[in-house]
Amino acid sequence: MADMDSNVELREQIAALQSENHKLQTINKALMYRVEEGGGNLNAAYSAFEHSVQLALHVNLKTKELNSALAQLHLANQRLSVANDEANLLKQRFHDAIESINEAFVLLDGNGNINFQNTIFESFWYETPIRPKVGDNFYQLKSNAKKQGVILNVILP
Repeated sequence: MADMDSNVELREQIAALQSENHKLQTINKALMYRVEEGGGNLNAAYSAFEHSVQLALHVNLKTKELNSALAQLHLANQRLSVANDEANLLKQRFHDAIESINEAFVLLDGNGNINFQNTIFESFWYETPIRPKVGDNFYQLKSNAKKQGVILNVILP
């Protein structure tokens, strides 16, 4: 009877093992199908990785472009700074030259507006109600001065 019990137990174990084997084979087939068909999370994970690599390359490229543009802007800024310094020096020299003239001097633009006047020109008007300044129209200033009697019309024979 012990042999029979032993045979029954062995058959139950064999049945359980066959059932487990069938279950594992089904899981194995399903996993193999996913791998072969490229489905599931494996493809998505690789796709995400590939996308992140492409983004990293794109970011590196844009960073290089921006650094290059920044270097060009820095160089342009240096050149502008040098040009500005030179312009200021020339402006100061021009101002000093105009101020060294012994007579009244006024510089006009194409419309007759005052761009620059020296201190002798300014001092000419101190005792009058007229105060010329940069931006005023010289011809209107002269006309107003004539109307107010500051400048007299002299008619020569």
